[in-house]
Amino acid sequence: MTFTRQICCALSFVLLGSGAGLAADLAAPKDDIVFAKLKIDSDAAERLRLANQLPMLTQRVAAASCAMSAGVAVEDNRDVLKASSREFGAIIRALTSGNPHMNIAGPEQNRRLLNDIEIVSEAWGYTKSAIYSRLSGRDDAENAVLIDAHSSAILAMTSTLAADFYGHYVQPFEIKQSDAMALTIASRQALLTQQIAHDACQFWASDSNAVDGKKLQDTIQVYENSLTALRGGMANAGLQPAPTAQIADELTRSAASWAMLKKTHFTDVSSKPLNSDEKQAFLSDLNAELHNIERLVGHYVAFAERHH
Repeated sequence: MTFTRQICCALSFVLLGSGAGLAADLAAPKDDIVFAKLKIDSDAAERLRLANQLPMLTQRVAAASCAMSAGVAVEDNRDVLKASSREFGAIIRALTSGNPHMNIAGPEQNRRLLNDIEIVSEAWGYTKSAIYSRLSGRDDAENAVLIDAHSSAILAMTSTLAADFYGHYVQPFEIKQSDAMALTIASRQALLTQQIAHDACQFWASDSNAVDGKKLQDTIQVYENSLTALRGGMANAGLQPAPTAQIADELTRSAASWAMLKKTHFTDVSSKPLNSDEKQAFLSDLNAELHNIERLVGHYVAFAERHH
């Protein structure tokens, strides 16, 4: 399936899956004053941003745990593991109950979303338990296996949750669909940096077998296709080019830094064993790329909030 078809199909699934709730919301009568207040005060873009951080954190945890097992920057990755787990919990609480410090004004009101959040929270509890057992030195190898084994399922669940937030909040008085799409794809770039880190670590751990090598190559290709789409737009999927000069500049910098990262590391990552220092440098550069993308996502959020 081409990248264009992937985007179109994914968005079709989101909109169809939430169609009944969306239609009901749009059909309901709205007082003009209430509508105006929602238009001014909507925190939909921030809720989408936070919901889309959850899938990224599942892979950041998996990548950090894998790197620890591989003996790569063990203490740094212990810190990443701890910080990512805390951030995951903070986002779950903010999406549930609100947190003005995270730009979420109040509790979530939609029962379906609350139910989905609760399911994710319960599933995350098993991974969180393994993380803190590992950080305390208990059953290290066993908990490392558990974290890795749960990562795909938790990724799928958090991705579904993010799609449900998209379906609920992409409404005329909350956030425009074109802005939400760009914000979602930009957020997915952050996820993909951590998937690349995890795929690379698994590739190293598997003695560089062809299956893990293909998985790594595929993830990198999706990352590059998404970056191209954000920069130039994709009219047949409803994605506009970079909407501001600031975002265009950030995307240009992202493309340049990615090209340098790929030139510096990718050939070696995919073709020959790396020593510990080379692995650490590769993961460190991916983390730097993650921070750049998070800044880019912030610009998309700001644009969506001004634009809704």
